[in-house]
Parts: sequence; C-alpha cells; structure tokens
Amino acid sequence: MDISENQINTIVEQVLAQISPSGTSNGSHRPSDVSPSGNQGIGSFTDCSSAVKGALKAFNTLGDLGLRKREEIIQSMRHQARQNIEYLSRLAVEETGLGNVPDKIKKNILAINQTPGPEILRCQSFSNDDGLMIMERAPYGVIGSITPCTNPSETIINNSIGMISGGNSVVFNPHPTAKKTSVETVRILNEAIVSVGGPENLITTVSNPTIESA
Repeated sequence: MDISENQINTIVEQVLAQISPSGTSNGSHRPSDVSPSGNQGIGSFTDCSSAVKGALKAFNTLGDLGLRKREEIIQSMRHQARQNIEYLSRLAVEETGLGNVPDKIKKNILAINQTPGPEILRCQSFSNDDGLMIMERAPYGVIGSITPCTNPSETIINNSIGMISGGNSVVFNPHPTAKKTSVETVRILNEAIVSVGGPENLITTVSNPTIESA
C-alpha cells in the first residue's frame, strides 16, 4: 500500500485532534493502565527459554495453516496496529522520554503500511533441456530480535510483519527502557493474530527484560 506524505500528515492531524488537553486520547487505552512490567497478555513470558518454546509451538502451527491464512494474519496485524497508533506512540514517548508523539505516529504508519508482506513471496520456475525446477522460499523458524529504546513499537511491528510473512515466529528481547511499550505492542499484535484463527505466541517477549537477558 503506497501512502503519500500528505496522507500521512492528514492521518497525524486526525489522531492528534482526538487527544484531549490533558494529554490522553478518547480511546480505551491509556499508558496509566499499564502495570510497571507491562500488561502481560499473550506473548509475554517471564524468561527467554519459555518465550522461545512458545514461539516454536506457534511456528509449527503456522506451517500447517497455508499462505492464505498467513495473508489474513498479516492483514489483521496491520489493521490492529493502525487502531492503536496514537496509544503506542504516546506510550513510547512517556516511557522512554525520547522523541515526540507526531513523529512516532509517522514512523508507526510507515512500519505498518510499508513493511513487505506475503504478497512479495512468489514461486519461481526454471526450465531447460534438463527439465523443470520450481524454487519456493522456506522459513527459517524461530527468529530472535533485540529491539532498541528509540523505536520500540515501530521495530516490533516491522520485524513481526516481515518475519511472520516469511512463515517464521519471533522472540523479542526489548530494551528495558521501553519494556512497557514493547510488551503492549506484542500483546496487540498477538491478539490480532488470534482473532483471525492464527496461533498464540507467534510473537513473544520477555516481560521484564534486562541487558543480560538479551
């Protein structure tokens, strides 16, 4: 989906218009609703080993669902991320003290709309005197990702869309400075996946990350 600079600015203006003078939006999510270690919903584990086991189980399930379901999963992830742009952008700024909400919104929009999905995966065929060969890309499996404090939700959205599009699952170890934002982003994307029949824990994270756990 191509989106112009003018369209991005329009979306940012619409989202900011919904923010009340007190600094919160009219939506149901607020950073104050999140506990110090993040809202530990699906995808959140107390240790890295458990997060990997959960992601491995989800990876094996995803492989049995087919490409059409994978496309549906990615579409749902994009949609749910759009619904939570202002919430995640504001949460990241308040938690890390880095950046500003309008710029975070733009970056999240970019990650949601421009990260390549399953649509770029195409089989190739080659033929010559020796016969016919079909080349089809295969997933890696469970991928580990360390996310920064500078762009926590944007990185998780981008990595998750790209990796799941390729048939993988992913385990995130967020920077401790951005753990609330990271856990919330993982939860929102997981709920989007499950809502269309995808497996739980395609995206997992450590709920209370440290530099050592990375």
